[in-house]
Amino acid sequence: MSVHEVVESTVRNWSDLPRPRGWPLLGQLPLLKPLRTHLQFEAWARELGTPYRLDLGPGLRASVWNDFNLLQQVSRERPHAFTRGVTLLPVFSEMGINGLFSVEGQAWHAQRRLIMQALSSTHVRGWFGILHDITLRFLRVCERAADAGTVVEMSGLLKRYTVDVTSALAFGDDPRTLENDDDPIQHELEVIFPAVMRRAINPVPYWRWFKLPADRRLDRALARVHAYARN
Repeated sequence: MSVHEVVESTVRNWSDLPRPRGWPLLGQLPLLKPLRTHLQFEAWARELGTPYRLDLGPGLRASVWNDFNLLQQVSRERPHAFTRGVTLLPVFSEMGINGLFSVEGQAWHAQRRLIMQALSSTHVRGWFGILHDITLRFLRVCERAADAGTVVEMSGLLKRYTVDVTSALAFGDDPRTLENDDDPIQHELEVIFPAVMRRAINPVPYWRWFKLPADRRLDRALARVHAYARN
């Protein structure tokens, strides 16, 4: 059964879908926090069931689903039948980090071919030693925390693991952020990623006309990350 058949078998009007309480005009947009959006979606799913609808400012609507099989089919049919939305691409483009995650159409096909070649079994086998060493480092950090009875914030630890793996494989440089909480690139990434979501859900791109302190901080973080990637 295709996505279209699944959807048509349970057709409901948009206005029939439940939605969380929200603000006039802006809907649920003011209730979304960039670092906790996924948790808010999960909470509304528990409260309302899925699918439910969201109003995210003038002219921008969304629906949230938790049907795994449907989501798998949607992923397989993008970017032909589905896109990631109209807000991510300009945000990533402005930041100079437009890649496979944000591009659509022919650009997506071209970049996906490059990524699939890089992830071929021949290349992946050559990475096992690097992945093994970084994963052992991750394990040692967890074991030391367990021995000391220290509570570990796993999302931050997994981010550092991702940075070490990505940097080692893509740039040939292992920043060892798992062992160094003061690594500057990790701190810059912690500025950039929340800013992506914050701008993607902002109905007014004010930063194109004037910059707040957070936007100037973002510009500095982007400049340092771009310099690191070039070097």
